[in-house]
Amino acid sequence: MLEWATLQVKLFSDIHCKDPGLVDNAQTRTQHRETFLYAETVIYYCDHGYKDVNAPHQDSAITLRCSKYGNWSRELPKCESKSLKS
Repeated sequence: MLEWATLQVKLFSDIHCKDPGLVDNAQTRTQHRETFLYAETVIYYCDHGYKDVNAPHQDSAITLRCSKYGNWSRELPKCESKSLKS
């Protein structure tokens, strides 16, 4: 009998997300590569003086997780200057 953890690995081992790419005015400590496996993450940080306009109330790390559908859990951050007026 397969245990649930083993079954999950078998079910999700073929799920991959393409590298989300670089983001203007942002950095990441994640090594970019062609694909990421299910549940792996890429973390972005907007440069000093910039803020993610897609998540205006979030000041720190922006985490994308590879979902079971083979896409990222959220859109890429869009880091714009905090001094820009809307």
